[in-house]
Amino acid sequence: MTNDSLLRQWALLELIPRAPNQRHTSDLHQALVNRGYEVTIRTVQRDLLNLSRIFCLASNETGRRQAWFWMKGGSGIHLPLPDEPAALALLLAEEHLKPLLPPETLDLMKPTFAAAQRIVESTPHEGMAKWPERIQVIDRNPLQKPPALDSRVQHTVYTALFQNQKLKLNYQPRYKKKPSEYTISPLGIVSHRGLLYLVVVGDYDPFQLALHRITAAELLDEKGESPTDFTLGGYVNDDQAFTNRRFGEPIKLVIRMQEYAAKHLAECQLSTDQTIEPDTSGKEGWKRITATVNENEELHWWLNSYGAGVEVIEPSALRKAMCETAAALRKHYEPS
Repeated sequence: MTNDSLLRQWALLELIPRAPNQRHTSDLHQALVNRGYEVTIRTVQRDLLNLSRIFCLASNETGRRQAWFWMKGGSGIHLPLPDEPAALALLLAEEHLKPLLPPETLDLMKPTFAAAQRIVESTPHEGMAKWPERIQVIDRNPLQKPPALDSRVQHTVYTALFQNQKLKLNYQPRYKKKPSEYTISPLGIVSHRGLLYLVVVGDYDPFQLALHRITAAELLDEKGESPTDFTLGGYVNDDQAFTNRRFGEPIKLVIRMQEYAAKHLAECQLSTDQTIEPDTSGKEGWKRITATVNENEELHWWLNSYGAGVEVIEPSALRKAMCETAAALRKHYEPS
C-alpha cells in the first residue's frame, strides 16, 4: 500500500460517524475530495469494504445508497494513544463530567475514555493500575439526572457548529403545548448546571435554546451568520446571559462570614479587590469580607446557600432582600 493510499484510508476512517449516526458513501467520497484526495467513488467503495473486514464498521442500504457507521461498542481508532499521565487526566475528566453532562454527550467520548482505561490497566506500575479506585468526584448540589438528548439532533447541531451552517429546528418551550419552529445560525454550546444550551441568532439578538428541548434539527445548505463583534465568552460573562436577571451596575459587597467559610474565599476569591479582615462586631470567629461583584440571581443563590453562616452588611438594598428571604423562610417553619 502506498503512503497516499494509507493516508486516504485513515482520513476515510476519521470521516465515518459512530452509530446511530451514519454517512452515505457519496458523502464520504465528497469529503475526501474536499480534503484534496484525488479518488473515485469506486475506490472509496472498495476501501470501505476492505476496512470493514478489519475495523468495527457496518453499513445500511437505503434504496441504492449505502450508509456507513462505526458500530456501538467498537473501539474505533485513536492515534496517537495517550501516555500514562494523559490517561490519568482523561479518567479524572470522565469522573468529573459524569454528573454534569447528559449520557449522550459522554457517549461521544467513550472511545477516548476506553483507550485511556486500557493504558492504565496495561501499566506495570501497581499505583497506576489502582488509580481508578482513587478517583472520586463530589457534587455539593443535589444530584439531578440530566435530561435525555436526541443523539441525532445533537449530531446535527454539532455538525452545523463545526461547518458554520444554518439550522431549521423544532423546539418545545417549557411553558407551551406546541413546539416552535426556528431557522437559526448556531453560535456556540454552553454547559450550565448540568444542562447543554445552544446559543443561536435568528432575526433578532442572540438567545439560547436548551438542547434537550430541540425535538428535530435539519442542516440547511446556507452559511451561518454571526453578529458583528459577537463572542461566546462576552455573551456569557459580560452580558451575563445565563444569570437569569442582572440588577444593574457592579456593587461593593460587604458581608460577615463565619471563619471556616471565609477560608474558602481566601482560596477562591470573589473579585481581584477582595479583602478579608477580622470582624469588629463582637461575633467571635467571624470575618468581614469586601469585594466588588455583579449583583444577579447567582449571587443571591450563593449567599442563601450559606444560611445563617453569612450576614450581608452592604449594600442596604441587598441586605433588605436577604432579610425578606429570611422572614419568609421563618414563616414556612413556624409551628401551625
